[in-house]
Amino acid sequence: DLERMHLWISEHTGLHERFITLPGDDSFLCEARRSLVVGYKAILHRPDFLPEWYDKMQRVYGVDTAQARCGNVYVLAHDMYHQRRDAMIRVNPPADYRLYELNQLDAKRVDPSKILHQEGGIILMKFGQ
Repeated sequence: DLERMHLWISEHTGLHERFITLPGDDSFLCEARRSLVVGYKAILHRPDFLPEWYDKMQRVYGVDTAQARCGNVYVLAHDMYHQRRDAMIRVNPPADYRLYELNQLDAKRVDPSKILHQEGGIILMKFGQ
């Protein structure tokens, strides 16, 4: 489902649009070929990168910096991801789209008319809706 969603994104969204995706979605960058606000894997390519990465992880996934240093970032991010509403995520520039696992969402939170695309159990929604 996730691979098919990535391919759909690659074919149907603009090159400069930004996404928030599921923690651990390792293949998004290669398959969708679109920008992520933050990936859960930190790649240290300059000395000051880690504080910026922790800040983005906190703003997007709700992972507290102190928790992240003492625990598994993926587990913490995964536990928080579907609980965080778009209004709680403050990034600049803002994301354009967000991926969800349908079975992890409260049915009352999902307005079917706002689903942009669905591949099996993965849905894509416009960020902020």
